[in-house]
Amino acid sequence: MPSSTNENIDNIIWINQETIDMKTARINQIIDELDNFFQDLEEILTKDLLNDDKIIKLVQEEINNNENNNYKEDFNELLPVSFVNAIKSLQNWIIFFE
Repeated sequence: MPSSTNENIDNIIWINQETIDMKTARINQIIDELDNFFQDLEEILTKDLLNDDKIIKLVQEEINNNENNNYKEDFNELLPVSFVNAIKSLQNWIIFFE
């Protein structure tokens, strides 16, 4: 096997250092972008201070909106249900309501 010269080793070290420097610069850029993002969030003002009840209501409304949207999307993409699965579902429904 050919032996590496000092010049080759220096080149490899330099390339590795350049790669590390580029990755470090990219990570620092991402950190700066996240910092700016969170600072912008802190400046968002709301009309009212939210108490627990208002927060719960907002979350419930969001969940209901998402469920309604998902239902509308799913309704257009109904898949056939096997007879066995339909019977199991009906049995579960009956057990639930008993």
